[in-house]
Amino acid sequence: AATTSSAQSAAQWLSDLTTSEGEAVELEALSGKAVALYFSAHWCPPCKRFTPILKDFYEEVNEDEAKLEIVFVSSDDSAQLAKEYMGEMHGS
Repeated sequence: AATTSSAQSAAQWLSDLTTSEGEAVELEALSGKAVALYFSAHWCPPCKRFTPILKDFYEEVNEDEAKLEIVFVSSDDSAQLAKEYMGEMHGS
């Protein structure tokens, strides 16, 4: 029963994912790919140094085929700050 509950919780969490444009993420878009969670925030200096490196890695890994998706989990105080950080660091 715990496995079913965990699976249901994960499915609920995944159903709340959105793109940087605010569009819902279809679970099929993640199928067959490695999915990484990246916890970051605009106020975090180490994050600001690491994010461009991660972006370059993501682009390199997915150059020939989409194999990796990174879920940005914001620790910012608001959705607006998170969106600004994404735009600043990712151009989106």
